[in-house]
Amino acid sequence: DQFHLVYQPRFRAHDLAPVAAEALLRWNHPQLGAVSPAEFIPVFERTTLMDGVTAWVLEHAFSQLAQWRREGLSLTLSINLSARDVSRKGMADAFISALLCKGLSCSDVEIEITEGEWLRADSLPGEQLQQLAAAGVRVAIDDFGSGYSNFGYLTELPIHTIKLDKSMIDDLPTDRRAQLKVQAVISLAHGLGYNTVGEGAETPEQVALLQAYGCDEIQGFALSRPLSAADLAQQLEEAPYAQT
Repeated sequence: DQFHLVYQPRFRAHDLAPVAAEALLRWNHPQLGAVSPAEFIPVFERTTLMDGVTAWVLEHAFSQLAQWRREGLSLTLSINLSARDVSRKGMADAFISALLCKGLSCSDVEIEITEGEWLRADSLPGEQLQQLAAAGVRVAIDDFGSGYSNFGYLTELPIHTIKLDKSMIDDLPTDRRAQLKVQAVISLAHGLGYNTVGEGAETPEQVALLQAYGCDEIQGFALSRPLSAADLAQQLEEAPYAQT
């Protein structure tokens, strides 16, 4: 009972309407207080604890999304999966079953995975991603441009969205090379038929440049910090134009 989820909205770039939200795990330890995900997630990923944590996140995230659906709120919910999660045999079946048991459809959710050497079409993770995508689950590449990049998987795997890493966004207003990189990635993604998200936008200048470059969606503190489920529902109710 020390875990809870918060939800960071993603906004459609051209009118800044909230259209999706990313579920984020938070841990309030009784002695240590708030523990950063940057500290505990890598530890979980190296142990069998990750399986239980992922199951907890899916159960609570799907339950919350089902509640929003009953309240008439429409948005895509994005959930992070680790390489360990996607490498587990039967994960896709379990994911889809848990989703359908809540009365949701596969098109209601998106999974975010981080690029890495494990990301190949001819592998168990690749097969699991193919199965999820075939059922209608959207697949997003998180933290794109932050490290390992092998563009081969961009045409081999059923990707829907590319999320440009915050490190690519930070210096946009002042660094011409950063501007060229971001424009090139957005152009490449659109050429391949992918949706693009600029994540980690913290200033109005970064938001304006991402809009000017044709980025599809924007996420970051400049537009909204992660919110509780109740606060996000209130934000969606106050922006009915986003429900189209």
